[in-house]
Amino acid sequence: MRMNFFVSVTCCLLISFCYSVLAVDMKLTTPDGRIVLLKENGTWEFADTTHQNAATATYQSMDLIDLKIDIASLMGKKVKVKALGQLCGDMFLIKKDMMDVSPIIVETKDLPREQRKYIIQNCNLGAPVIIYGTVGTVMFQNGLIAEKIEW
Repeated sequence: MRMNFFVSVTCCLLISFCYSVLAVDMKLTTPDGRIVLLKENGTWEFADTTHQNAATATYQSMDLIDLKIDIASLMGKKVKVKALGQLCGDMFLIKKDMMDVSPIIVETKDLPREQRKYIIQNCNLGAPVIIYGTVGTVMFQNGLIAEKIEW
């Protein structure tokens, strides 16, 4: 009698645990960093920015041309820019393409080592990058102080 009661309680607990695990939405991250919610009813949706990584959710995404035009009014603002990155000596530049002769200088000294290594290994001839940073003064002119780089 006691054994049957124990087995019944254990089965009930196991069933409720399994149901609670299976009934929740799942979060997955795509290769490009977006978060997808898989719902229990078989549908899915992209998570809004409140569910994204808090470190990158505070950056204003903008086009490189808009950054160039508005850079003076964006001083101190956090921005996310997709551009072509090129290393020239000790200077890291972001530009629209290889023919762009008015690049923006990017300060990279505070980037993690593996990101600085990527720049050195891959950006001599130019490579597509996404820069997260704060608009500020770099080498006595308006530029971008990088906090994170993606490729």
